[in-house]
Amino acid sequence: MKKIFRKIHLWLSVPFGLIITLVCFSGAMLVFENEVNEWFRHDLYYVETVKESPLPMDKLLEKVATTLPDSVSVTVSTLLLVFVLISGIVIWWPRTRKALKNSLKITATKGWKRFWYDLHVAGGMYALIFLLAMALTGLTWSFPWYRTAFYKVFGVEVQQRAAQGHEQKSDAQKRDTKLAAHREKKREGNEVRKGERGGRPENNHSDMYSVTSPFVYWQEIYDKLGRQNPEYKQISISSGTASVSFNRFGNQRASDRYSFNTDNGEFTETSLYQHQDKSGKIRGWIYSVHVGNWGGMFTRILTFIVALLGAALPLTGYYLWIKRLIKVRK
Repeated sequence: MKKIFRKIHLWLSVPFGLIITLVCFSGAMLVFENEVNEWFRHDLYYVETVKESPLPMDKLLEKVATTLPDSVSVTVSTLLLVFVLISGIVIWWPRTRKALKNSLKITATKGWKRFWYDLHVAGGMYALIFLLAMALTGLTWSFPWYRTAFYKVFGVEVQQRAAQGHEQKSDAQKRDTKLAAHREKKREGNEVRKGERGGRPENNHSDMYSVTSPFVYWQEIYDKLGRQNPEYKQISISSGTASVSFNRFGNQRASDRYSFNTDNGEFTETSLYQHQDKSGKIRGWIYSVHVGNWGGMFTRILTFIVALLGAALPLTGYYLWIKRLIKVRK
């Protein structure tokens, strides 16, 4: 059995090892994505001069939209990483407790070959659970069939379908809302022009918003939610919806959700996180486990180290494989 797994481990690692290294290394960088972005693009997060009045929401969002990066898709290499990890643990797992204790040691005083061997074996054992967790959660974004099976394991198959139907319904509602908003804006524009003929516009809305702006009432929604949730971590607003998240361990995408009328800014629906269905919660947990931020800064640092170790495993494997080829030739 070990011979079969040894060949699987070798055949997958040699052609895809470098790609796996890049995937793990980029994953390590993404653990501190926000900090890196703030460091390199400091001008996007901080302002040198604070003026008396903030920039209007519509102008602000137009500036942000021009700086957003494009999304990048993951290769099938994550799936191969799972097979490499499983086959590796079958090959190197010791038979006795004493042998396991020795396998977990990394020796740096017995030559480079022994050091790279220990780093490959012991490093793989230390990082196994975390790398599997990151790989298995990451695959949910790559393959629909895997995502369906993953959700089913946690007993949310029915809820997921319901959520999909709700999302489809929400998309249709958004389209209807946009159409209705467009008609309403056109009607308001006509009323304003009629009022101007009499010497005074009939539109009583605040001057900081344009009648044709798609972001009307966003500032009001933000201010209302900020007052209602003084300990919030982040408030996100989109067309007709808003969410409020807090500083806490666990699901870092946990948030209270709100719906509001885009015509007058009034809240129409409130969905607290504790009352949301399992499908929505598990999506947040998948993300939190994948990037390692579920336990705060400690788990983020740990995930960063493990991801770097995962990036080093193929390189140490290449070294041992090349050494073996040289030995066989001699």
